[in-house]
Amino acid sequence: MEDIIIEVNGFTGQTYKKGIITFKKDNRPVPYYKEDEKYGPHHLTEYELGLLQEMHPSYLPMYDPTYFKTLTEWGYEIEQGLCKLMTEGKMYFEYKESDKTIGVWFKWVGEKWTRIKTE
Repeated sequence: MEDIIIEVNGFTGQTYKKGIITFKKDNRPVPYYKEDEKYGPHHLTEYELGLLQEMHPSYLPMYDPTYFKTLTEWGYEIEQGLCKLMTEGKMYFEYKESDKTIGVWFKWVGEKWTRIKTE
C-alpha cells in the first residue's frame, strides 16, 4: 500500500449544506489526487465528512439548527474540528485505485485554526 501526505493550511469554497469542504495550502489548492467533475480535485465529500463525524463526533458535530444559528457557524466548527484532526494525525482515508490501495493522511501545517464567533 502506498501512503501519501497532503499538507493543508487553509479552507476555501465551502458548500456546507452539501458537505463539500475544499483544502488549500499557501492560498493554492492542495495537490489532492482525487478528481471530481463538479468540485474539482481538492475536496472532502459529504460521504467522507460523514465517516469522519461517525469516527470523531467530539471533533465534528452534526448540524443541529437548535444549537447553531446558521449553517456557516456550523461550518466554522467543522473547519476547526478538521484542523484538530489533522494536527493530531487522526485524519486518514484509504482508497482503492485500480489494483492498489492508497492511504491518504491529511496534515495541518498552518497556524492554529480558531472558530470565528458570530453573534
